[in-house]
Order: sequence, then structure tokens, then C-alpha cells
Amino acid sequence: ARIAEYEEILGYHLEQSYRYRTELGPPDGEIRALGTRAARRLAAAGDRAARRGDIDAASGLLGRASTLLPTEGPERARILVQLTEALIDAGRNADALRALDELDGSATVDEVTRDHAALCRGEIELQLVSTTTAVERLHGLAQRGIEVFAAHDDDQALLRACWVSYLTSMTIGRSTAAREAIDRLGVLADRLSHPLAGRLPGMRAMNLAWARPLCRTRSRRPKRSCA
Repeated sequence: ARIAEYEEILGYHLEQSYRYRTELGPPDGEIRALGTRAARRLAAAGDRAARRGDIDAASGLLGRASTLLPTEGPERARILVQLTEALIDAGRNADALRALDELDGSATVDEVTRDHAALCRGEIELQLVSTTTAVERLHGLAQRGIEVFAAHDDDQALLRACWVSYLTSMTIGRSTAAREAIDRLGVLADRLSHPLAGRLPGMRAMNLAWARPLCRTRSRRPKRSCA
């Protein structure tokens, strides 16, 4: 908690210094560097707020951080995705979509950030459109994301991919894939101290209860797995 407070307080003072200096004239390299330092502190505080489940604080801090960076900078794109996740978790899907729209207009987004953003957009769309084709497409996107994010050691993006994999697997009736996603989520949530860890027992119970009738149905068909 003290580290989070330190990051937020230092970020606030750097942010204020940046604002005051930009009021005096167009920002030069030194002023832009000051804005970047402020953004990093605020984003770090926002990330910690998200991990302790304080979504309102996280979205506020990340939103402020995003305004301090150049529009086309890759660092801003990554913060916008973090902001999108916080807004989704807060149930503010309209605001999350606006952040994603802003990111889509950037030409300096790397592959990992682009795929991460696509998963966030897909998660929102999953709440609105649940056709089999749409869910299958999102499931495939999540599986690809798991490979890409794991290769780049991006645990935050990997956690989102596993979460979307779980949601889509449960929707289209893939109990084994859902169980694998839950197992991986358990490791990631523990590593990141993510509040999702508290939901894992319920997810496991739901997956088990959902899989049992499927197993009974398929048990009448020899040589087929109940997964």
C-alpha cells in the first residue's frame, strides 16, 4: 500500500509540474520527458490499484497517465489497453470502447498490444453478440493470444487471454479447454496478486457441474472423450 501511495503522490507532483510548464509554451524534449515520467508513475499506481480490486482508482489513474504521453507513442497504447481493462472490469463498456477506438487510430501499436486490445474488444462484444460463429472466432483469438503473450512474457495480457478463453470455452461447450484456462488463470492470478483469484473456486465448481451432464450424454457414445 505504501508503494502505491508513493507512486501516486510522486506521479501527481510530476503531473502538476508538467501541466504548469506546458501552460508556459509548447513542450520541448525536457517537458515531454517530464510527462513520460509522470505517466509511468501514475500508470504503476493504477496497475497496483487494479490488482487490489480498486477499479475506480485504477481507471482514474490510468486515464490521467494516458493524457500525458504523445498520441502516437507505443507506451501510451499500452496504457490505453490497461485503461480499457479497468473500464471493462468496472462495467463501463462504453468508455472502454472509446479508449479502444482511440487506440485503433494509432499507427505505432505493437503486435502484443494490438492483440491484447482485440481481446478486450471481443470480451465486450461477447456480452452483446453470442452467435456460435462470433464466439468461435473470439475463442481462436484467445488461443492465439495465449501463445503470443506467453512468448513475450506478458503476464497481464496472458491473464486476459486465459479469461476470454474460459468465457468462450464455457459458451461453446469445451469443458477441457475451460478447465485448462482456469488452471492457467490460477497460476497467473497468484503471480500477479490479481483479484480474479477469489473467483477461481466458483469457476472450477461451475465447470465441473457443467461438464457432468455432458459426460453422461457422451458416455453413450463409445470412443469419445467427455471433454
